[in-house]
Amino acid sequence: MFNKVILIGRLGQNAEAKTAQNNREYVVLNIATQESWKNDKGDYETRTEWHRVFAWRNLSKFAKTLQKGSSSPWKAFSGIAR
Repeated sequence: MFNKVILIGRLGQNAEAKTAQNNREYVVLNIATQESWKNDKGDYETRTEWHRVFAWRNLSKFAKTLQKGSSSPWKAFSGIAR
């Protein structure tokens, strides 16, 4: 059994490729998600939460191509603009 989470946000910095003690490559991503709502006074408030994500195996091959500010990560990975 595993948990699945879908985060839609922005990268805080470029993906960071690392190697574990067992020589397996993984990638660390820092993703910011934002939530906005209207308070009791009618003013909008915003809260940003940071998530540290670890990508292993095949997902790490894609994740290491991600860069802060990049608008089309799919093109960088597959060579085809989507």
